[in-house]
Amino acid sequence: DDDELSSMIPLQVEKFSPFPVDTMVASHEVLERSEEGLRVLLGAVQKAEVEAIAAAFDGVALKFARVDAAILGRYRTSLDAGLIESSGRHAALFIDADTTPEVLVFDDGKLVIARCLGMGALGGSPEAADELGGELGHLLMSLELEHGSAASCQVSVWCHDELGAALKERIGAPCVCPVDFSDIGDLPLPVMGIARRGTGSGLLDLTPPEWHAAEARRVFRKTLLTGVALTLVAWALLVGVGLGVIAYEGHRLARLKARHEALKPEAMAVRELRRRVVAIQRYADKTHSSLECLREVSALLPRGIELSSFSYRKGDSVRVSGEAATVNQIYDFKRKMDDSALFGESTLIGPRYDKRKRKQAFDIDIRLPGGEASS
Repeated sequence: DDDELSSMIPLQVEKFSPFPVDTMVASHEVLERSEEGLRVLLGAVQKAEVEAIAAAFDGVALKFARVDAAILGRYRTSLDAGLIESSGRHAALFIDADTTPEVLVFDDGKLVIARCLGMGALGGSPEAADELGGELGHLLMSLELEHGSAASCQVSVWCHDELGAALKERIGAPCVCPVDFSDIGDLPLPVMGIARRGTGSGLLDLTPPEWHAAEARRVFRKTLLTGVALTLVAWALLVGVGLGVIAYEGHRLARLKARHEALKPEAMAVRELRRRVVAIQRYADKTHSSLECLREVSALLPRGIELSSFSYRKGDSVRVSGEAATVNQIYDFKRKMDDSALFGESTLIGPRYDKRKRKQAFDIDIRLPGGEASS
């Protein structure tokens, strides 16, 4: 299962690595999935090798996203160029003057070995060529013992032309299979293959776990600091807006108070003038004079009711008091007052029975239009 692969990797590395597992960085990527299982490419490198490369970038603002193997760049460019035979066993040997020789071995087009031969830069010495031929022959023999013999076998050697002549005799004999030489300058650089691989997912990653942990802590700190900064900025904005609103409202209130104080004398003068005008109108208006009110009361007075008093307040109200033999006479008088076009609202106080006079006494408060009801 995919979940078990990560725990199986250290066990597999321990089988073939000449170094302690805790000094290595190991990773894998799945090459093929089938009903029988998975074909997995396993890679391992010493931590010191990776850290030595990273040390060259000290002081540079550079973040390592992934550490790949250069030989897998050769693998990708070989696939893209169609250099891999689809049948039989095919070994592709890449020899550059300044780098360690690398070999890719395929069975029926499937990668079975991707390895650096571990002998340093080849140079042009016959001894190094003999060692390279012997190691390649040993590699193919071990592969035959482990995976069985193949129907056909072929070796492709990619090197510079000046090395080709020196290597033909010394590599061909140990391999015991046809060897074809080509100019390595015709191939794309491995970095192109690495770049093409970088667009995929689930790739081999030889980055030390400590780097990932440090990056995770850095991202966490950055996220935390960003969150705190945003919170402080938001809080500052809220406080600033709140203080700004308070200051604005205080300034607005001060302006309104100042305007109120400035307009107060004029408003009081206008109010006093209106009061005088109303008073003059009331005294000048004879429509609701005391005589008119008395005339209206007398006209509305039913038979059987005797008025005992008539009180008049200029422009405000009229109060009439009287006595009647029955309460119905009083209610009839009150209804007439309410229907009068001269008077406004009226309030009946009573009736109340006077035992001494054996009559019903009452009071009616009448509000004149524009006046206030008497209490």
